[in-house]
Amino acid sequence: LASDLMNILDEAYNTDVVLSTGGENIKAHKIILQARSPVFQKMFDHDLIEAANNTVDVSDIGSATMKRLVNF
Repeated sequence: LASDLMNILDEAYNTDVVLSTGGENIKAHKIILQARSPVFQKMFDHDLIEAANNTVDVSDIGSATMKRLVNF
């Protein structure tokens, strides 16, 4: 299962959110972010702008760090 999920992420298959680090856009899956992070869970469960436009501005975090977070 873990390798299947990694393949889905690597191929950007059915991604539904973009994490904008300022220098790079990282495609991800809301459901995975919600399952792994209470911050993302609240962000996407409520009527916040990120939930509506499917883009999260994380420009204060470097792209390498954000990629590690998404792959966690």
